[in-house]
Parts: sequence; structure tokens; C-alpha cells
Amino acid sequence: MNLKDFKDQIQPATDWFFDPTNEETETGVDGQDIRVTTGYQTGDNTPSKVHSDWFKTLKADLEAGKISLGTVCTDSKGFAKLRAAAEKGLVEQFQQRKKPTAKLISLHSTRRLVNLSLKSLRTWDVGGRPLADAIYKFGHSALNEPVVDLAEKLIPANGDNGFVYNISGNDTDAQAAQKYDAAQQTIRTFCEAHGTTPVIFDIIARSEHLKKA
Repeated sequence: MNLKDFKDQIQPATDWFFDPTNEETETGVDGQDIRVTTGYQTGDNTPSKVHSDWFKTLKADLEAGKISLGTVCTDSKGFAKLRAAAEKGLVEQFQQRKKPTAKLISLHSTRRLVNLSLKSLRTWDVGGRPLADAIYKFGHSALNEPVVDLAEKLIPANGDNGFVYNISGNDTDAQAAQKYDAAQQTIRTFCEAHGTTPVIFDIIARSEHLKKA
């Protein structure tokens, strides 16, 4: 996909985003797509079940006002608070329900799952259009394989510029977070230059990936 192809896909992808009938999952993540480190329990503690339970709790907290929807929908800082609370809750769920010898879920996996799930909240009737608008404006790309592949094509690395997301299993959380934040900002800057947002970049990347599957 070149830049012209990308720009041609912005409006169809935006229309798709705001159509609530287009969400085919309950959590924004296909049950087969929850790739976390091994060592989690079976039965009620599979990664898919842990993720599903976390998402139900997140929505319950929003509905009960433990996380203010009004604040979330107001500005980027409010939305960032939602993302931080979601990440913290997901990590805690996995920590509590994994085998004692298993590693913690990585920051990359945590944020990938959180971003995909937050994007799916655009269809939630409790949040309505204000929440969908906030996700559109303030949401992140998932930084999964389709997003990284497209970003590397459209925003090639050139010295200190361009898209780079080289994560390593040896990264500390601080190093992983720094790489993640830099990659997200690069995508956001590119999107702003072309009249769109990172969640639309995410949708276009996934669509392009599925064409090749």
C-alpha cells in the first residue's frame, strides 16, 4: 500500500469505525488472538477467559462511575486515565490467575490487548457517540504485525526520523514503554498530517493484512 492508497481508504475506514454493526467480537479481540506468555491456568483461567473477565469489569467500572465517562470523553488526559486504569487492571488479572512460575504479561501484549478492547467500546450503548468520538480522537493503534508492517512502509525510518518499533524480550518496562510511546507518536504525527487518527490507521492496516491472508 502506498500513500495514495492509504488516503483513499481513510473515509471508508472512518465510516466502518462509526458503524456499530461492524464489531464482530465481544471484547475487540478474537479469542484465538490472545497471545500471551505460556504458564497460565486452564479452565476459568485461560488467557481468553482472563481477558474477557477483565473487560467486563472495566465496563462495569465505567458504568458505575468509578472511571468517569465524562472525563474520558473530554480530552486526551481523561482518555489516558482510562487507558492507564485498563492496563493496570489487565496486568492484575493476569498476575492473580497465572501459574506461580509464569512470567508476567509483557507491556507490549498488555497495551495491544487494551487498545483493541478500547476500540471496541465505540459500539457500547452506555458510552454512545461521545465515547466513540473520544476513541476516534485519542485511541492508539494496536502496534500489532499489520500496523507495524504498514507503518514501516508509509513512514520509513530515516536516521532519527520515521517509524521504528524494535521490541525485545530483554527490555525493561521503562524501555518498552519508551519505544511504545515513540512509535505511537510517530503514527499520530503521520495521521494528523493526512487528516486522520491512529485508530483509523489501525483499521486500514488490518484490512490490508486480511487482503493478503
